[in-house]
Amino acid sequence: MRNPELKKKNTVRPNIRRSAQNERGNNGHLSKRAAGVSERRDAIVAAGLKEFTARGFEATRLDDVARRAGVAKGTIYLHFKDKEALFQELVRTALVPLISRLANPELESGSVRAMMEGFVILLTREVIETRRGDIVRLIIS
Repeated sequence: MRNPELKKKNTVRPNIRRSAQNERGNNGHLSKRAAGVSERRDAIVAAGLKEFTARGFEATRLDDVARRAGVAKGTIYLHFKDKEALFQELVRTALVPLISRLANPELESGSVRAMMEGFVILLTREVIETRRGDIVRLIIS
């Protein structure tokens, strides 16, 4: 019979997915490894945005996202559970902060008209004239 301690030791797997936040050195800067992980994640998100806007959510394949990001398909799964999780990250990083700003505008002592004009200017500048508009179109479709 095998030693139970060895069996127990072999079944415990270390957590190989460390966040970049946990890999800061004494000076507060990211380690080279953490910076590389962060760069790959950013590349995957950017490639996801391009693929989703070009093909739509349903037609987008993670193989295509991986190819565009320059990573192996398995690398995507180190960062995201599935295609939907990648899309949710796009929404979370691109739209949620903006929605907060749009929902809670800075109130200045002015007319309702001035407030509405400020809202439209912000919406145009931050959504319509950027890639965020593509994400909004994907959500609507």
